[in-house]
Amino acid sequence: FDDNPHVHDRFLDFSVDLSSAQLICSANDVTQIHPALLNRMKIIRCSGYSAYEKQVIAREFLIKCLFLGVVFLILGIIGLMIPVIPQVPFLIASLLFFAGCIPGLRRWLVNTKFFKKYILPHVRKDKYLQEILLVLK
Repeated sequence: FDDNPHVHDRFLDFSVDLSSAQLICSANDVTQIHPALLNRMKIIRCSGYSAYEKQVIAREFLIKCLFLGVVFLILGIIGLMIPVIPQVPFLIASLLFFAGCIPGLRRWLVNTKFFKKYILPHVRKDKYLQEILLVLK
């Protein structure tokens, strides 16, 4: 931004002085960044997770999350067969645990109209479900 520190957004009709601004971005493949932009960047390389770290993540989070999702799913199915046991809370908890393990499922779940209209209001009222959501984030 040394060459032109003053930027004017034409859409918002707003001017900004970026002379002391720092921008931070990330990329998995720097070869895809245009050379004119790349020569203005300071590249900081970070290594990925080691095999041991991946095993710890899987053991500490994913396996527990999947296990609890299966347990709540089984309880929900039992609740469908036995009318005394409530099935909906177990099925919701199961879905939340599975969504915590599978990012694509979580994105889909949170963006559904059903979740926003029927589940989210109950989660906001119930402290136990709020704690489950905090664990999943």
